[in-house]
Amino acid sequence: MKKAPAILIILSALIMSLSGCAATQDTRFYLLSSLPRTAAGSQMKKTELTLGIGPVNIPEYLDRPQIVTRSSRNALRLAEFHNWAEQLKINIAQVTAENLSILLSTAQVKLYPWPQSGSVDFQVVINVIQFEGNPAGNAVLLARWSILNNRGKTELTERTTHITVRPKGRDYRSLAEALSKTLADFSREIAGDIKSLDKRMGTKTL
Repeated sequence: MKKAPAILIILSALIMSLSGCAATQDTRFYLLSSLPRTAAGSQMKKTELTLGIGPVNIPEYLDRPQIVTRSSRNALRLAEFHNWAEQLKINIAQVTAENLSILLSTAQVKLYPWPQSGSVDFQVVINVIQFEGNPAGNAVLLARWSILNNRGKTELTERTTHITVRPKGRDYRSLAEALSKTLADFSREIAGDIKSLDKRMGTKTL
């Protein structure tokens, strides 16, 4: 009979310990970030260029709150307590739009869908294939994208981009920063093509 209190004390301590562990597992939320306004292009004279960004499509396995990483080529890991603060494809579209606004020095960047066809000079359609941490710990962006004319019917260029960035740390904040850097490099590539197309077509918006 004397052993019962000791067992109860041990059980109570164990329950309290487990409760304490559970209390520390708060979900953390992350956002992608755009280029700083001091980036090249932000000090240029403002242009009349109007861009349309989207639609932006992502794979279904990425279309979830949890941040996704790959533990192997065929295995994924979902971070239960590390989530995106908003829908990932929306955040990708917003950051890409902001990056292009800075790089091309224009305030006229619209997100898909916009009200009128023909109301943009160029439309950028993005199909993301990979946007995650790979087994080596790197941030990876793989995307197929195209630039359409102002009516959104004629494809002016089509490319595939594969960018890898090494995060500064091994935590999810560092991964989100590295993924933001892949979008920055991606945006620079898109901006370069838009400048070339604008010059070739003689639209004189840049």
